[in-house]
Amino acid sequence: MNDAQINDAKLVKKLPSDFSIANWESMNTKAQLKAMQHSGLSDKEQWALLNTTAPLSALNQHNQAQSAVET
Repeated sequence: MNDAQINDAKLVKKLPSDFSIANWESMNTKAQLKAMQHSGLSDKEQWALLNTTAPLSALNQHNQAQSAVET
């Protein structure tokens, strides 16, 4: 992962546990925007995740792998 994707992965880690990461790629833009409004992220963070170059599921998997390495 590049530096920008690692930063995006850190934002994914901030998402609430009930955030629909698994369905993210199949959601239309309107649904994604609505989900982001309830994410608890700042406008700048929301914008970054809406424009990430990697799927949120891949960023989430990266976070899970990092957590496994740390334990």
